[in-house]
Amino acid sequence: MRFVAGPLNRVLLDDILHEATESAIQVRAAVAYADGSKMDLFDVCKKAGKPLTFYGRYDYSIPVHTEVLRWFLVQKSPDFICKLVPDILHSKVIWWEGAGVYIGSANLTGRAWQSNIEAGVYVEQRDLDAHMMEPELFNFFAALDADATELNEPLYQHICELRNDYSKALAAISAARKSFDSKRKIGPNPGLTYVSTSTTMDKRRAIFLREWNATLKTMHDIADRVSATQHCPSWVPPGTPKGLHADQFLHAYYYQKVKQGNSYPYNQLFTENCSQREAALAKELKWWKSGVYDHEAELAALQRAPRVQSHLSKEEILNLDKEAFTEVGSSIYAMRDYAFRQPPVSIGLGPEVKDYELKAEAFARTQYDRRSQEGKSILETIYFVLYGHGGDADIASRIWEAAHDPKWKIAGMGLSTLGEIVGWGLPDRFPPRNGRTSKALRALGNDVNVWDAM
Repeated sequence: MRFVAGPLNRVLLDDILHEATESAIQVRAAVAYADGSKMDLFDVCKKAGKPLTFYGRYDYSIPVHTEVLRWFLVQKSPDFICKLVPDILHSKVIWWEGAGVYIGSANLTGRAWQSNIEAGVYVEQRDLDAHMMEPELFNFFAALDADATELNEPLYQHICELRNDYSKALAAISAARKSFDSKRKIGPNPGLTYVSTSTTMDKRRAIFLREWNATLKTMHDIADRVSATQHCPSWVPPGTPKGLHADQFLHAYYYQKVKQGNSYPYNQLFTENCSQREAALAKELKWWKSGVYDHEAELAALQRAPRVQSHLSKEEILNLDKEAFTEVGSSIYAMRDYAFRQPPVSIGLGPEVKDYELKAEAFARTQYDRRSQEGKSILETIYFVLYGHGGDADIASRIWEAAHDPKWKIAGMGLSTLGEIVGWGLPDRFPPRNGRTSKALRALGNDVNVWDAM
């Protein structure tokens, strides 16, 4: 264990940074303030190829500089993640997993690391083991994660706008705080003494919304990379939306690389890849580019995509007849998989029918006639999800509402189906997201939730 006081005792965080990063498995940092003047932690981790998750503070004063936020977005890598914790984060903890942890007073600023009077300790791995501190660190970061929101492009733009507001309002901090509160994108956090009175459903909804937004950035990053010339296989039709390109990459990866016989050991692969997400993704992008695999199903999906997107358009969706909706429904993987598990008699077929396509079409026809408890048709529910009040910014909230609110909920249509429909209807903005997508992302080392199977 070392006392770290910088210039006072000549034990510098810069020296520990290089030493610890070299032997670390991955790095987690929970440092409230980062003003952009000290980027060494990020750059050293990138150069060493060590995954980094950074937790910074979110409040009206923009404690994490936009230069820092932009650094993470530019990486477009699952190995470099930035998460923001609203209002209550004030820690300065850097954990080099497998090497040691710094706990002290230094923020990620040039002054804190080089000239301020700061104090902290660096606890080496042998001391962590001796005092059984690692479980405490895991619990600490798990608690942070529960209150954190992963950075994405819309949140970055929001913070840039707030920064402009704050710069103009430095002479009147109270006005700046009021401006911040009026523009919040992350709900306020009253602190650890707060005892929540939220229902279980409210908590589940909050977890879903947080995870949706975090995973959306991961999928956008994959979409950008998988559709780039250096990764795009020659068989993909020209003009394929990035979101659908990402979806079919994950589809092929899941069924041809994750699948082992009759099992899909995605959690085992998560354990293997969570500390090397970039390497895992790069390997599969190379495989995808090669085209040396069966891609008949993926090509067929991309060829029918324009017609499905047209049927799901704002102009057409409410006017689809049963035949047109059956075409759409039997193209949605989540609906097809759910249909295959249904007793054939329950969807209007003979008891002996097992054919996958027949069951998918029969289930879609059955769904067309179903209504919510308050009489909404499946077409009205889909329209609400895709084009309801709040636009793209509230689409995750509408997915949740359509899966749980009796006004909109259609039997046999849950989060997985709705998330996928959003992707086929709005592929330029939202890659399709279903249970299979989540499992593929998890197999690549991304810590995502696997949604329900329908």
